[in-house]
Amino acid sequence: MREIRIDNTDDLLKHFNMLPNHYIYRGHANAAWPLQSSLERVIGLRWSSSEARKFEDYSLDRFRAKFHLYDRENIAPDSKLAWLSVMQHYGVPTRLVDFTESPYVALYFALEAYQPCTRSCFIT
Repeated sequence: MREIRIDNTDDLLKHFNMLPNHYIYRGHANAAWPLQSSLERVIGLRWSSSEARKFEDYSLDRFRAKFHLYDRENIAPDSKLAWLSVMQHYGVPTRLVDFTESPYVALYFALEAYQPCTRSCFIT
């Protein structure tokens, strides 16, 4: 992977506009993180297909039961994949991994939880 230093917004926009259209992006806050689902991160070292299925089925049952509290505007999903997608949208750990064709969307998710360092970060 090639690292490009971006010093200002103009540099960022220039580099984004030079990207080819056939890429997909993932908005990670840390480039060192492995590519894994939120469910894999939650289960961690205990990961197995049976553990994942158990966690996912439990979450799916709970989410379905309370879906009307989360979303009153849309019709309930009609497949397991659709349910998992909605759960992912609301922050429930799933085995799905989000990608986007937009570098701008990926940048949003990469910076979503960014907290700039305050003066206290430099006090030793």
